Amino acid sequence: MIERLPQNVAIDILAKAYLWGEPEGSGFWMAYDGCNPFRMVVPLVCKRWYQLVKTPAAAQLFFKRLRVVDSCISPKARFHSGALLRWFRERAEYVQELEVDLTDIFSSSQMVTEVTAAVVEMIAVARSLRVLRLSGRLSLGAIFRGLETSVAR
Repeated sequence: MIERLPQNVAIDILAKAYLWGEPEGSGFWMAYDGCNPFRMVVPLVCKRWYQLVKTPAAAQLFFKRLRVVDSCISPKARFHSGALLRWFRERAEYVQELEVDLTDIFSSSQMVTEVTAAVVEMIAVARSLRVLRLSGRLSLGAIFRGLETSVAR
């Protein structure tokens, strides 16, 4: 049945099912699954749904506004900034709003350094970024110093 729907109609159905509303706009409802915190838990009924989610038209809608919170980085023992950056780079061209709210993940100075570097890289690769919200215990000074270095390269 989904195969017979025009792509824009199918994407609209997905958006109504998986986008949540807030006063300042919508965001993609994501759940995080143990060792792969970036797996989107969407009940994909068939291969067509899966292919549809990966289209640029869907990505423009689903990843326009993205939030990174503590649960994205949990469990800390399994966090690899490379996995976060690979996941983000695939969607970076669509991200117009990025909110990073991290408060509980900073158990060690190594973790602070690793997460700060990942956030700097995320900001640097999001070329269409218009809104950036940073909150929590992030070291803003370190982020802006990192951005200076990134821009200089």
